[in-house]
Parts: sequence; C-alpha cells; structure tokens
Amino acid sequence: MPQEEGDDRPELLEKLTLLKWIFEMRETLHRTIYDILSDRNRRYREVVEAPYRLAGNTEKLKSAEAFFTQDAAWRAHAYGKEMLDRTRQLQTVVEEAVERGVALQLSAFWDIAPPLRQLLDSIPDDLENFGVQVPPWEVEENPSYYEHPLQYLYSLLQHAEKSTHQFIESHTNLLCLLHEVKGAVVKAQARTWATQMGEADGTSEEREEQAEAMRRREDRRLTEDLKEKVREVQDQWSSALGDGIKSVKERTGAWLLQKGGWDEALEESAGFGGV
Repeated sequence: MPQEEGDDRPELLEKLTLLKWIFEMRETLHRTIYDILSDRNRRYREVVEAPYRLAGNTEKLKSAEAFFTQDAAWRAHAYGKEMLDRTRQLQTVVEEAVERGVALQLSAFWDIAPPLRQLLDSIPDDLENFGVQVPPWEVEENPSYYEHPLQYLYSLLQHAEKSTHQFIESHTNLLCLLHEVKGAVVKAQARTWATQMGEADGTSEEREEQAEAMRRREDRRLTEDLKEKVREVQDQWSSALGDGIKSVKERTGAWLLQKGGWDEALEESAGFGGV
C-alpha cells in the first residue's frame, strides 16, 4: 500500500533504500580495509626488494617481484569474488522483498480499480442532466460548488487519479531500486572477470576490455528490461483506470468551461494535466 501522509511506519521502498545505503557503507569499509592492506603489502614489498636492488641481485629481485605481483593479483581477484558474493546476497534479499511488495500493491490496486471503473463508466457523456450531490461541508469550504457542483466532481477525479497512480509510482520505484542492485551485481561481475589470472583469460588489458564490454552489454539489457516493465505497469494502470479518469475529466472540464464554471485553480492543482 502507498504510504499515507503522516504515517509513522516506513514503506517498503524506504526500508530497502536504507538497506542499500547500509550495504554501500559496508562496502566502503571493505574497500578501505583492502586499500590499507594493499598499501601495507606495497611498503613491505619495497623493504624486501630494496636490498636485492642495491646489491644488484637480479635473480632474487625478479623472484620477489613475481611473488608480490602474483600475490597482489590473487588478493584483487579474491576481493572481487567476495564483493560479488555480498552483492548477490543483497540482490536476493531485495528481489524477494520487491516481489512481495509488488504483489501486495497489485492486490490493493485491483481491490479498488473495478468498482472505481464501474463508477466512471456510469457517468454519461452528456452532463446536461447529470447531478452531483456535494456534501454541505464541501460547499462551506468552496462556495463555488453551490453554483457549479461539477467542480466538486472534477476535484474528486483529480484525487482519484493521483491516489491510484501512487500504486504505479510505488511499483515503479521498487523496480528502479531493484534495477540499481542488479547493476551493482553486474559491476561486481565485471570486476571479478577483469581480475582472473588464467592464461586463457588473456592479458590484463584484454580482460579489462572484455569486462567493460560485458558490463555495458548487461547494463543495456537491464535498462531495456526495466523500461519494458515500467511500460507494462503504466499501461496496466491506464487501461484499468487512467484512460477512464482522463476521459471523464476532459468531459467535465469542457462542460465547466462551457457553462462558465471553470476555475484556473482546478487546472493548477491537476496532477496529470487539466483541460
């Protein structure tokens, strides 16, 4: 369910966003520790290699250089694999939560969409003899409703449009958050790929190029997948309610304009376009 104004309970999106932020902060700590250890190893390498270099002992120097180079490569690859494992764990948690959240939102949406659509369909094309019963307190707050009661209908349509579209916005926001997490997994996969050390994996430069190409390819695929899912969600809302609300709003607005009851304030407060 979309979060109500003043609701003290954080909605799912806020919880998952906080989880992602905590994960990113933890990854920053992991990276800092890795960098500190790498700097320590670099200093130790200098201490070990310096005597061989000063003594001109080329054989020992090459052996030490090869050892420390391989050790740094192994550490980089191990760090990449650990980061990938952690990111995949985050993706699993977020995917499960998003799946449950979307299911709840869709269930709530389809609880209200059919009766609301039935009500919209009951509003005739010709509003000449269509009456609207305006609550007395609404007339007190908006005296113009007494002379032009369809202004009240227009305001209700706006509220229905905004309120029901919140389901779509919440759904879309969850999909976007999941997309970001999937993108982080792809980035971690690329890093792991780039630090592989097998002979068949090519040179360091070749691995970097292959990893970057893979990352760009997967990012494009994920982006297209997100666009398609968002388009499906938007189309679902439009076909179920959006088009119907828009049609009635246009007819109501045109009627008010024709009868001198149109108020610019109605259009200013419209969330999805006015007359």
